[in-house]
Amino acid sequence: MYTYLAIGDSLTAEDSLSHQQNGLITPYLQYLKKTLKEPVCLKRLGEGTLTARKLYWYASNYQHEHLIYNASIITITAGGNDFLDAYEMAKLIQSDRPFLQAEMVTFQAMETLLRYILSIKEGSRQPYCIRIVNVYNPYPQEEELDQAIQSYNHRLKVLENRGTVQIIDAYQALQKNTNQLLAIDHENPNERGYQKLLAQLIASGISPINES
Repeated sequence: MYTYLAIGDSLTAEDSLSHQQNGLITPYLQYLKKTLKEPVCLKRLGEGTLTARKLYWYASNYQHEHLIYNASIITITAGGNDFLDAYEMAKLIQSDRPFLQAEMVTFQAMETLLRYILSIKEGSRQPYCIRIVNVYNPYPQEEELDQAIQSYNHRLKVLENRGTVQIIDAYQALQKNTNQLLAIDHENPNERGYQKLLAQLIASGISPINES
């Protein structure tokens, strides 16, 4: 049996909280079961409102080490809350400084989280894959926000590593038709938006798990 560990914010927690099948994690779990042809046990770490830094603090609790160690597939969704908070602060103080800070702090948190996960996986002999979902912009008309998110996503690419760690491009998936792909709150994806993200995630494969 395989273990799928989903770490993250609302993209990870949403379908669990609403008991729906149209989010990202539950459909991806079904894809994994079909592809691997074996049972896959889903575990989650995180909650909808977490920033990247808070997610790292939460996931790096020693009580969760066994979950990370035993996971064959790990997905990470984080960063969206950081940039939404920065967007609100930037409007309040009429400055782009919150965007610059969000880009730096979010990347540092994600890099630290990945290093933590990799340090735990060092002792594991089983193959595993990590998929990190980058950040999309729910307000594409806001140029400073968009520039900060694109800069962050560009930096995030350096974390990719020989197929084991891949970046899933949520920005590309949702950016062209944001109004049609986001829910009523205009921050989280709707059903069509989740389908776009799921397609990107599936397209990345699960290498090296399924390599003979």
